[in-house]
Amino acid sequence: MKGRSRALLLAAVASYFAVAGALFLQIHGSQWVISKLLDFYQFFFLGLGGAIVANSTGAGGGIVFIPAFATLGLSPSEALSTSILIQCFGMTAGAISWFVSFKNREAVFQRYRKFMLSAVLTAGCSAVAGAVMSQLWFRSGITISMITVFSVLSILFGLILLFSNLFSGPKTFPKAIMTQSDYLFMIPLCFIGGVITSVISIGVGEILLILLFLRKYPMHVSIFVAVCVSAITVISCAPYQILVEQSVAWDIVAFAAPAAIVGGILGRYFALMLGASRVKIFCALWILTTGILI
Repeated sequence: MKGRSRALLLAAVASYFAVAGALFLQIHGSQWVISKLLDFYQFFFLGLGGAIVANSTGAGGGIVFIPAFATLGLSPSEALSTSILIQCFGMTAGAISWFVSFKNREAVFQRYRKFMLSAVLTAGCSAVAGAVMSQLWFRSGITISMITVFSVLSILFGLILLFSNLFSGPKTFPKAIMTQSDYLFMIPLCFIGGVITSVISIGVGEILLILLFLRKYPMHVSIFVAVCVSAITVISCAPYQILVEQSVAWDIVAFAAPAAIVGGILGRYFALMLGASRVKIFCALWILTTGILI
């Protein structure tokens, strides 16, 4: 029965895209579609790669998108808005994919269910509060270059994650219940992460991942929580970017967002294939290298 339901769902999704595609061609014509494909096809692969990295490590997709958009000549405002919009699709798909994975592993899900719910709610609310407050009150006072902030914080995050992995000490049985200390660290740090995310489109995922890793929570559970909170945060940032900033590069989003959905689903498989220890090192080196080279 489950297999039949899945087949029906896939058939419905395929039918939807087929009908939507036919209507799109009817409205715009094949020449317009071919022209757009030739101009923007590369952003499909950018969205795919960015979402895989983001959802396999817990870092936001901006860790890939911001350097790429800066190289392509987008303005800081366009790069930020476009990165946030793409992440809304990729991080949400990744969060759902991770959740389904844990739901299918009943023993693991039951052991960490309360922790995951508490962590996502606590960190998510704090991050959204920081992001919204930053957009409404702090944005006009920020004069430092977005690329400079991105580079400095990426190097800092990468070094912390790398050294915390190399000098983590003896392995201990992973925690499954949040303590008062966890709440005391999580609330202010995720608030700051929300502020940073609203400015450079990354931040809360990396901060939360480092915190949960240092607090001895399992790596894959920590990635899931970080992905969920990153998704919540960028979704809360999206209305401001669309309605107030109005600098979203919609052509790029149109090609990158569908790929980000696919990448968000594949990111979980990539993380499980690498294993917890290699994911930590990969994440640290990627963030560090990005900060140095941008």
